[in-house]
Amino acid sequence: MGEENKLLLPVNGQPLFMNMIQAMEGSKLDELIVVLGHDYRTMMDLCQSSRLKLAVNGSHMKGQTSSIKAGMQLLNPSTNAVMICLCDMPLIQSEHLDALLAEYEEGKILRPMKGERPGNPAIFPSILFDELINCDEKEGCSMVITNHTKHLKKFSTDASAYFRDIDTPEEYANFVS
Repeated sequence: MGEENKLLLPVNGQPLFMNMIQAMEGSKLDELIVVLGHDYRTMMDLCQSSRLKLAVNGSHMKGQTSSIKAGMQLLNPSTNAVMICLCDMPLIQSEHLDALLAEYEEGKILRPMKGERPGNPAIFPSILFDELINCDEKEGCSMVITNHTKHLKKFSTDASAYFRDIDTPEEYANFVS
């Protein structure tokens, strides 16, 4: 997206990242951790819910995985699974998150799939937390999924919300037009 922080771009009258925050707040998720990086002060002012735990990732320039690691540091020790949500997914609503929760099986990785196309968010069991924290990938932890396909449960869906994100100015322009 160049110099612009895509998460602060307006979508439906609010910054893009607020869509995921609201989806999380309206869902059945037990624990809500939001990791902020670039422009964290501006974003923090918008995260007023008492349900949110906020982490500031000073290493956000190192990529998405550094944010996953920062968020995992705030997990309650009794947490048995983590859903990793991306804030650039403008169509995700509470019911999408709750649908994943309803399909989750303890000890499994759950990932939305449309055929062979992977989507997000994904849920990881606690048995993989150390691997997530020690992941060396820059842009997420897909290698953890690749290394544990025996633990993967596919959530087959045609819902575009799990596959639509905004990564480029063109994608943003197409979405808001």
